Amino acid sequence: MKYDFFSMGNILTDILISVEDRDLKALNIHKGTMKIIDHKEGQAILDYLKGYKTKYYCGGSAANTMITLSGLGPKAVLCGRAGNDSFGQIYIDRLSERKNLTSAIVREDGDTGSSIVLITPDYERSMNTNLGICKNFSPEDIDENELKESSMLYFTGYMWDTENQKQAVMKALDICKLNDIKVAFDVADKLSIQRYRDDYLTIIQQHCDYVFANKKEASTLFDNDNPEECVKLLSELGCTAIVKLGDKGALIKAPGEETIPVPVKGFTTCVDTTGAGDTFAAGFLYGIDRKKSLEEAGSYASIAASAIIAKFGGQFNKAEIEELKKKLD
Repeated sequence: MKYDFFSMGNILTDILISVEDRDLKALNIHKGTMKIIDHKEGQAILDYLKGYKTKYYCGGSAANTMITLSGLGPKAVLCGRAGNDSFGQIYIDRLSERKNLTSAIVREDGDTGSSIVLITPDYERSMNTNLGICKNFSPEDIDENELKESSMLYFTGYMWDTENQKQAVMKALDICKLNDIKVAFDVADKLSIQRYRDDYLTIIQQHCDYVFANKKEASTLFDNDNPEECVKLLSELGCTAIVKLGDKGALIKAPGEETIPVPVKGFTTCVDTTGAGDTFAAGFLYGIDRKKSLEEAGSYASIAASAIIAKFGGQFNKAEIEELKKKLD
């Protein structure tokens, strides 16, 4: 195959701001969730937080995963939509600096999407996302030839908030089924599961080989607070289930196999949890790409996630990714 991974996702500029719990309360934001907002709502949040320390990064869940994954060695494609604005150009330019990552991003007039990520003292992040041009991503934006030349498709539940994005995912899944391409899905967000639970369960059962969910997401998916039971229920849908437990590690279960507990490895002081789940997925998929066992892939994921939460932002720079690769290799 020409590529190891083909991904589609929202192309977002991340705006990271450290806040207090009282700020979330004043803004009526539920901690630890992702909310879709419009330009007016985003401006109101930024106006309230004017004067707070702010940092900007190229973001989007799938982008975070693919940037880390490609930095470790596998060849990846990132598909999405960005605007013909300064944020869009900066995004494309920064992607071009990443080796092994091919941009399949379509551009049009309008605003590149953005996500205001509010980080509280407990390191939890609450995302407020204005999709901008992202919401126009459509089935015709998928390069079918590049997907057919890829070993695995990766996408997240964040693509389910507009009908055309949903149809783009379904087109990609149909291509994968016809061409025997593996599929990895990160359900991504508790609130999105509440909105699209039945869709997600159907997709997992009919299309997915690997599914990622954190404890809250898995609990919402199955209306069950026991993660051991959730990972079992998820695997019974026919996929390898990966349930993340934060500082308790993770659980992995392939269909018909015993549950594998993954302890936390390489843990350091937590600075920011932005991108932790995305980086966990990158570490796991890197292990799978290298033909490692599920237990070894889980260890890769744990080490990678521990490294990203020790720094600010959801991505590694070139020196940091090289250091991570040395730890894993």
